[in-house]
Amino acid sequence: MKHFSHSITVSLCLALLLAACIPGIPSTTQTDPLEPARTSAAQTVEAMTTQIVLTAQAEVTLLPPTAAPTATAPALVATPITLPTETSVPTAIVTAQPPTSTTSLVCDQAEFVSETIPDGSQFLPGSIFIKTWVLRNVGSCIWTPGYLLEYTRGDIATMLSTQTFTNTNILPGQTVSIAIAVTTPVDAGKYRLDFRLRNAKGESFSFKNPASTFWVDFEVVTSTYSLGDNYCAAEWSSGAGPLSCPGNAGDTRGYVYSDLTPKLENNYQDDEIALWLGPQAIDNGYIKGVFPAQRILPNTKFEATIGCAPDSKDCNAVIALNYVEGSGSMLPLATWTETNDSTFHQVSYDLNALAGRNIRLILIVSANGSAAGDKVHLLKPVVR
Repeated sequence: MKHFSHSITVSLCLALLLAACIPGIPSTTQTDPLEPARTSAAQTVEAMTTQIVLTAQAEVTLLPPTAAPTATAPALVATPITLPTETSVPTAIVTAQPPTSTTSLVCDQAEFVSETIPDGSQFLPGSIFIKTWVLRNVGSCIWTPGYLLEYTRGDIATMLSTQTFTNTNILPGQTVSIAIAVTTPVDAGKYRLDFRLRNAKGESFSFKNPASTFWVDFEVVTSTYSLGDNYCAAEWSSGAGPLSCPGNAGDTRGYVYSDLTPKLENNYQDDEIALWLGPQAIDNGYIKGVFPAQRILPNTKFEATIGCAPDSKDCNAVIALNYVEGSGSMLPLATWTETNDSTFHQVSYDLNALAGRNIRLILIVSANGSAAGDKVHLLKPVVR
């Protein structure tokens, strides 16, 4: 804003013989010293089949307020559970984010947010699992349905070179969940496939460094599948909602973590991997882990050594082994009740009836009444 002031004083002298004018006070202009406002500008193997899992109607959602947690132990009976399968209808989940300034941004650029299936996760031959990446559009251009997922390099020659990943527009600032179904090879070994995105003009892009990729990296094992070594490939939750992996001991929402030198219920210190699980700290609280799908081999069993933490004197919990096939219901396989009696117990369940089927194993630890003192170990949990 500018301010103007003028002051002119004129003195007229008497008579026509003498006249004098006092000069006017010069005009002054006050200017704003502030500068103008500154601008502000941020891997899929297919041996047999692979497909993109996208939503027929992509959802754009804002995160709702978190409700106060209420939980009850899951019943060990058939419970509906929706999971993507090899024949799923393509799906993509779009999450709205606060508007982002696009000044000085490149047109097409992604930002990595999260992923499922940690690198190096193990699978049995012929298994079909789902790998998911969550990416954010941090460029200035909209990702349209003409944008593609591009296979750039990897170990499988039959992989599709491009596949669609969205059927809706992904605006700058929004995130998109890209999921693919992966069928593992029959041969043992380590596998990795790398991907980038491609715009409607056929130009490849990815992150701030355009040469970077995102990938799926896994290993095929032909004899023993260790749930302990692969526990963070599972989706963990309780009545309080999704849980991080690994968790922290004593978390009242529930927790799971691994231990390479566990002290068992009889105070013996072992040298094999154990999972420690604590249910949500409420009456009949629980913790549940849904593992990636595995194709069960003939003549295999689930085996583990179960027990309570030696200092958990009031430990009283139920350990349940369940499974789900495709998008079907959760079904029970076996349950074991564990109390602190200063000894541990070896358990086994024959999976031969499920041989040749692609299933997701589900572990649930539930409190028998009060969850106070419930801390349970599964020493060397395996399928072999």
